[in-house]
Amino acid sequence: MRFYGFAVAVVLAGLISGLQAADKKKTDKNAVKKGTEVPFVEGKAPPKAIGNRCWCLVTKPPVMRTVTKRVQVRPATHYLANVPAVYEDRTEQVQVAPAKTMLETVPAVFKTQKVRRLVAEESHRLETVPAVTKVVDEQIVVKPAYEQLVTVPAKYKTVTETVQLSPARIVWKKVDCDDKSVIIHRRESKDNCYNQQTIPAVTRTITKQVLVEEAKTVKQTIPAVTETRKVTKVVKPAETRKVVIPAKYEMVDQQVLVTPAKTVQKVIPAKMETVTKKVMVKPESTKKVELPAKYETISIEEMVSPAKMVWRAVDCNLKKYKSFPGADAPIVE
Repeated sequence: MRFYGFAVAVVLAGLISGLQAADKKKTDKNAVKKGTEVPFVEGKAPPKAIGNRCWCLVTKPPVMRTVTKRVQVRPATHYLANVPAVYEDRTEQVQVAPAKTMLETVPAVFKTQKVRRLVAEESHRLETVPAVTKVVDEQIVVKPAYEQLVTVPAKYKTVTETVQLSPARIVWKKVDCDDKSVIIHRRESKDNCYNQQTIPAVTRTITKQVLVEEAKTVKQTIPAVTETRKVTKVVKPAETRKVVIPAKYEMVDQQVLVTPAKTVQKVIPAKMETVTKKVMVKPESTKKVELPAKYETISIEEMVSPAKMVWRAVDCNLKKYKSFPGADAPIVE
């Protein structure tokens, strides 16, 4: 194990020595003369300087050049332009009033002739005829007949009748058995014998008042009281009679209708006029107007290369720097 570690250390030492030798050869090869520039890399030392030269870190300004260019001042565009309508004058027939049909009245035709005209219509009047009367003797009722209630007393009559005080009856009466030839059984007694006897009815004649008609109230008519008097009597009553008055006529001149009025249709044609008016031939529209891009030729400063930091080899005294600008390694005298 120890032998293996030792071998590895020997190999590593050989590799480091080889790398240092190669780096030294490269540095010697890259050593530059005065005025040589090397690009600056942050944190990296410049190549080894030769003799009394040293590296100075300087900023080289950008390299500019003047060029002429054609620059677009305004891009190509377009806009919409209104194209007005196109009109022209044209002549045409215009209807001012349409055709129409109207009704026209033709008046009636009359003539004058003699006619019989009614002056007064038939009428009538009422006449009153007075009544015809005469004086006669006539029984006049001084007091009219009337009725009164009269009470009629009840009516009675005397009657005689026999009244039965007691009715006839049959009774048992004790008798002498020997007298009646009563056959008595040897074991019966002859001391108690009874026989049925009829006792006639007892009556009495009485006289009494019997109601024939009950009392009542009757209507009794009292005759009217009259007397003879002179009176005026209507033989024929008054009357109203209708008297007809005939109509009255006269001959007069009068307009007589010959032809009646009538209505006819009359056609009125349409009324036309020639007028001149503007007619649109082409309507208003919109068109697209193209505007090309606008260019101008201008001179501008153009950067060829930007500003940059470089190592520049110059003659210098290394002692005053103590280290290379931009490097961390100190200067070894």
